[in-house]
Amino acid sequence: MPHTILLFEDNPTIRDLVFELLTTEGYTVLRVESLREAQSLVARGGVSLVLADSGESTREGALGAYKRYCEVIGSQVPMIVFTAHRLTEEEMQGLGCASVLPKPFDIYSLLGLVAEQLEG
Repeated sequence: MPHTILLFEDNPTIRDLVFELLTTEGYTVLRVESLREAQSLVARGGVSLVLADSGESTREGALGAYKRYCEVIGSQVPMIVFTAHRLTEEEMQGLGCASVLPKPFDIYSLLGLVAEQLEG
């Protein structure tokens, strides 16, 4: 059975690219409209991984959103966050999620992180 990955990304270009990339690799990918929707689906079960951007335009807003959702979602399934905001190493480690992937990222870095989280 393929792994199910939830994808929340507010940038349509990145969202479509990541969706196509992961489905081509054989993953089942569900695009969600919000991190709250992701939280609800994770609570129901059957989700292997969450990939998410904060959807926030400010660095402070993004940090707050990442922290909230990494605590809730990341405690149930691995969560990788995408961010265009430059975070310090200390900030990234303090989020409580599986990994932080700074934008722009290359597809091989993304695929490697996904495989690492799903196989490890």
